[in-house]
Amino acid sequence: MYNNVVFVAPLLNQIGGIEKTAAEIRTSCAEADVNFSLLTLLSSTKSNFSLMQRSTKLFNFSLMLLGKTFSFFVACYILGSRSTQLKKSLSRSLVISRNGAMTFALILIKKKFKLDCKIIYLPSHYSYDLYSPIILEAKKRKNIVAIIKNLRHVLSEVFFEKQILSDRKSEIVTFSYNLRDRLKANNKYHENKVFRVIRPGVSDYILKDVKSIQVNEEVISYLYVGRIDTGKNVCRLLELFNDANLDCGTLTLIGDGNLLPLFQKKFVHNKKILFLGAKFGEELALEYKKASYLIIPTFFESYGHVISESLCSGTPVIGFSFPSCRNAVSELIKHGDNGLIISGNTQQNFNDMLLESKTKLSEFNSTSEILQCESRLLFSWHNFMGKLLSES
Repeated sequence: MYNNVVFVAPLLNQIGGIEKTAAEIRTSCAEADVNFSLLTLLSSTKSNFSLMQRSTKLFNFSLMLLGKTFSFFVACYILGSRSTQLKKSLSRSLVISRNGAMTFALILIKKKFKLDCKIIYLPSHYSYDLYSPIILEAKKRKNIVAIIKNLRHVLSEVFFEKQILSDRKSEIVTFSYNLRDRLKANNKYHENKVFRVIRPGVSDYILKDVKSIQVNEEVISYLYVGRIDTGKNVCRLLELFNDANLDCGTLTLIGDGNLLPLFQKKFVHNKKILFLGAKFGEELALEYKKASYLIIPTFFESYGHVISESLCSGTPVIGFSFPSCRNAVSELIKHGDNGLIISGNTQQNFNDMLLESKTKLSEFNSTSEILQCESRLLFSWHNFMGKLLSES
């Protein structure tokens, strides 16, 4: 078992899945009396140290020449190989990396300097998923520059995934079987490669209280939490909700994104669609508890932290899951038990879900506290880190 954990990411100044994971792992390490440090490539207020503090101009030139992903690799390998502090931090440590390019750079540094450390790659998505909706949208608009830019991201990320998969000594840990199986199916990998699936936890602000808010069963409230951009399929959700031919309650969207102003303007006349912007901490936890259902419209979701957050709040989840979907919805949601699954992308499929959600709401409300208790045992950062440390 390692007594030092190093979390690696390009940047940690933003609010998102990687930042949340880093913060929760830090807390779990403190509880387990394990040393924890944050390593970033770019200068960050939240990191213990950053590799790039005086090489910004060189990095910007590399971005234009090589693109973001290869620039991460080159900068991490060159600067990391020269950094005494990096090699000292990696020695006798469990290294958790969320970026494929940086992971491969660290694998090479480990081999070059014969460092005693375990490197775990913790991918947040399957490369094509993130960029596929953006590429399709760019094709519709015949935006050649956007197509090339995003295809370059896909190809470069796939390249580094393949390098990691071919390395025998590093491990891959995913949050879902969906992502693990697709990585294995679409790539050649070393026969001794270790793949593990470990469910992540949820933040303390979600766990503070048992759901005590009385949900109004007369007016059903659907909640979306996440980025409001092309990749999340929010446009389709809004269209389906707007065109529903029955009284469908309200749809509240929480989050920021490049499409938020467009959607606010487009659906301004529908008073049942509410945009609240970004919310965090206890304010967000309250919205989960107030909602009748959380709804996940995305076709491409390697995991979906908001699903576990909603379940741990006692709120059932509605998600899309059918052959063209590549997400973890069917792993986490059991139809009629802790939520509902929409089996198609048509207006009729959506209307059928709205009717069923009305019928099932009373039953879901009666089992809300049980749902919370069971989910909080399943989604635990303490257990996540315990499994990582005990099996490494």
